[in-house]
Amino acid sequence: MKVPLVLQVIITIIGAFLSVILTKFLITNGRAIAENGRAIAENGRAIAETNAETRKAIAETSAETRKAIAETSAESRRRFKEVLERFDERTALIARLIVAKGEERKELMERLA
Repeated sequence: MKVPLVLQVIITIIGAFLSVILTKFLITNGRAIAENGRAIAENGRAIAETNAETRKAIAETSAETRKAIAETSAESRRRFKEVLERFDERTALIARLIVAKGEERKELMERLA
C-alpha cells in the first residue's frame, strides 16, 4: 500500500509541529519542576530552623520547670516536716491531757486551743 506523497508531507508537517509543541511543554514543565524543587528546599530550611527554635524553647522551659519543681519539692518537704513536728507536739499534749487533772488540764487545754 502506497501512501500518496501529499499525505506524507502533511503527516511530516503535523509530526514536526507536535514535536515542537511537546518539546515546549517539556521545557516549561522542567522549569516548573525546578522552581518547585527550590521552593521545597527553602521550605525545608525554614522548617529546620523552626524546629531548632522549638527545641531550644522546649529545653529552656524544661530547665525552668525542673528548677521550679525542685524548689517546690524542697519547700513542700520543709512544710511537711513542720506539720509532723506540730502534730507530734499536739499528740503529746493530748496524751497528757487525758491523764491530767485540775490546773494542769486547764493549761493543756489553752495550749491546744
